[in-house]
Amino acid sequence: LGLSGCSLWQGFMSEESPVTAAIPTVVPTISALNQPFNAFQHIHAEIGNDAVNTKSADFEAMVSADKRSMKVALVALGTTVWQIDYDGMVITEERSDHVPDEMQAQYLLRDLAMVYWPKETITRQLKGWTLTETEQSRVFFMPGETKPVIEVTYRNGAAPMSATGTVVFNNHLHRYRLIIESSPVK
Repeated sequence: LGLSGCSLWQGFMSEESPVTAAIPTVVPTISALNQPFNAFQHIHAEIGNDAVNTKSADFEAMVSADKRSMKVALVALGTTVWQIDYDGMVITEERSDHVPDEMQAQYLLRDLAMVYWPKETITRQLKGWTLTETEQSRVFFMPGETKPVIEVTYRNGAAPMSATGTVVFNNHLHRYRLIIESSPVK
């Protein structure tokens, strides 16, 4: 997370935050994978809601998942700063001192699931939320709301379970945006 950019997420990733609690816990259902998911990603993160107060960071990630496990490695300046392993039940992690405690693996896995995992595996976990999906987008609504909380836009060949293309992930509730450029790892 760009070692200097790690602190960008402090404050809105805290477990105690009532805003964070508003989004249900969603995890990638790895047992439902019909094919492996392996991607190299360049991620541009923007935190804030206006041009004056927006902070940004760029980092690289490797995501590898099959029916047995999922591994995510975040790399900054050529060094792995955060390794997350998920076996479908338990999340384990190794993190550098540069990754703030406020950053939680469950939130990173949640965002990956909301972007890439099949709609059916996500909707079972949404606890009353609504997910609408087209070929170019996914939109998540809180129960009873008509204004989207999370919007995912797929570009340049990107789609759920595709390790190719560009995804724009807007989390309006927590005021951050991720631009994820993916390419498959063979």
